[in-house]
Amino acid sequence: MTKIIGLTGGIGSGKSTIMKYIESLGYKVYYSDEAGKKVMLQKEVIDKVVSLLGKEVLFDDGNLNRKVIAEKVFSNKEKLSQLNAIIHPAVARDFEVFVSKLEENEIVVKESALLFETKMDESCDITILVTAPENIRIQRVIQRDAISEFEVKQRIKNQMPEEDKIQKADFVINNLDLNKSFDDIATIFEKIRN
Repeated sequence: MTKIIGLTGGIGSGKSTIMKYIESLGYKVYYSDEAGKKVMLQKEVIDKVVSLLGKEVLFDDGNLNRKVIAEKVFSNKEKLSQLNAIIHPAVARDFEVFVSKLEENEIVVKESALLFETKMDESCDITILVTAPENIRIQRVIQRDAISEFEVKQRIKNQMPEEDKIQKADFVINNLDLNKSFDDIATIFEKIRN
């Protein structure tokens, strides 16, 4: 039986860095954000997104402009929810295909920024939350994405409060010192394997 570990964290928490470390340890990893980008290339998904948000979300080549989509949905909770209702089922199907190709008894780590919000945690055996103080997360995202503090805060507002995620997670990694975070992950995976 494949064991599914859900890994999540708010924007700027460093979950992608932690995932790359887990991958370097030899575990199978699934990046929901990357899968989301991939499913946004599917014609049926493109058609549904255009129907929801209008033709201005398209590039000239017919592909979706994720920057324009973000501008439209991160200030409109209802539109964001409707967009998620298009993207998340497509990602869930993609994950099922990914798991079906794995060997028996393999451990797979599924990364998702919205693990708890979309109830994906319910299909996970164990959940891990990567967290950091909000001011540090904001600075990380400003540097990484070259966007304003206001834009980062808008995105944070659309995610479940950190305190709620802490209550739901089986393990919490406070990602301030990367070496300590890597040690914490190694310890957690030792427990999971035993």
